[in-house]
Amino acid sequence: MQFSFDRSRQPHQLKRLLIVLGTYGRASAAGQLRRFRVTISRIGEVELQATEGALVLGLTFAAVSMIRLGNWGGLVAGILIVASLMIHEIGHLAMAQCLGVRVKAIGLCLKGAYVRRSSSPEPLSELLIAASGPAANALLFFWLRDGNAVARWVAMLNLVLAASSLLPVGPSDGQRIASSWRTLRRGRINTNRISTPPL
Repeated sequence: MQFSFDRSRQPHQLKRLLIVLGTYGRASAAGQLRRFRVTISRIGEVELQATEGALVLGLTFAAVSMIRLGNWGGLVAGILIVASLMIHEIGHLAMAQCLGVRVKAIGLCLKGAYVRRSSSPEPLSELLIAASGPAANALLFFWLRDGNAVARWVAMLNLVLAASSLLPVGPSDGQRIASSWRTLRRGRINTNRISTPPL
């Protein structure tokens, strides 16, 4: 299948794309699409998974990138953006394994990439694991920002991903960082109170 975008008709093409994605989302929410999760490969004992939504996610990134970069540039950018999402999760995976936290799987779905892991009882470990994903995207931004048009586009989206992940809302990395930091502060305050002798 060949994707071709007429730049003079970008608003109409983007509107059609959003209609298609909206239709998919409604059908998925209504249970009209069969949900499945497949294991593509393994990284050691960690499963590399994908759901049916991963294909839609990848095509969306490619289609939007094609509007900006043309067919081949957009296709390459779409692949690199999906790879960036996985590198984000590999950042979480690497830090978790360094800290001895078990990771069952990383994968892609319609909402993006995800990691399935155990929680650490240590708030500092949770903070470091949560921060490692956005840090991986920040490193990609600095590595790609001085490249060609495709690299600069992917670099910008990595910066957006890193920044949005750090927002302390919902089940985000930022929320986990904020929660772990509050726990650390409470623990430090309680330790100081216990260790301070009464007057």
